[in-house]
Amino acid sequence: MERGTVCLQDAPPLPRPPAARSVVAWLGTAGWPIVSYVCSRLVLLLLAGLNVLLTGRPLAGELSLFDGQWYLKLAHDGYPAAAVPGKSVLGFLPLYPLVIRAVAEVSSFSLLGAALITSFAGGLISAVLVQRLATLWWGEAAGRQATLVFCVFRGSVVFSMAYSECLTLPLVLGCLLALASRRWLGAGLLAGLASAAEPAGLILVPVCAAVAVHQIRRRAGPTGPRAAACWPRCSPRPAWDCSPGTCGTGPARRSPVMTRSASGGTRATRSPCSASPSPDSSSITRKPCSGTC
Repeated sequence: MERGTVCLQDAPPLPRPPAARSVVAWLGTAGWPIVSYVCSRLVLLLLAGLNVLLTGRPLAGELSLFDGQWYLKLAHDGYPAAAVPGKSVLGFLPLYPLVIRAVAEVSSFSLLGAALITSFAGGLISAVLVQRLATLWWGEAAGRQATLVFCVFRGSVVFSMAYSECLTLPLVLGCLLALASRRWLGAGLLAGLASAAEPAGLILVPVCAAVAVHQIRRRAGPTGPRAAACWPRCSPRPAWDCSPGTCGTGPARRSPVMTRSASGGTRATRSPCSASPSPDSSSITRKPCSGTC
């Protein structure tokens, strides 16, 4: 009886269904900060429940400690008509109380509930923006790691309390992303709103000013004694520009013309540029001038 040989081969992996592929792709992009943030909030909620059981203090009081009480008071009563001695709501900026009041007006929640909803939403938006900004600077892997660190950082507990960081941080991150994408109007608007949420938002004023100065200098081109030599080599020029040192962006040449001098001799001069741009002149690019040519 003859014996046959059986060849065993690894079977190809089963293809994932379209729904599974969509979930994996979502988790790799926008889903990662959302899942990380929600899981971190659930852990904090569990710890808050254990704290209530151990200490016997009410959960509402724990979620509105210190500045939270002043923000809730400001959202309820507003600013006083005159200055009062001692501690008062005059030391707090109005944007966060206004948002709390607006959320409470359009919903059936109390001021504390509206404050916690605002804090949760602001933290979620911040997590998404942290991933986008870190991905823009350092890549996708660093973006996911930065988002995870942001969500588990112990300071992120303010996004589960009645604190104004839930507005300040997403406004600051949004301003930085707007500056990176050159959306100047949006960056200025976000910087103004951030300065109305916390005094720390004023840090965006010098940041926006520095970016504005950089862009103005970049558009103005090189300046200084070496600008004449630097500009033709470092800046893009139209094909019909015949300024000294260059004749367009293509290989155009100026033909010599014989002219008679005052002494009776002749000398060769260059006529104005009459050459049209070469067909491939649009493909020639020049690097921006670094200031030292």
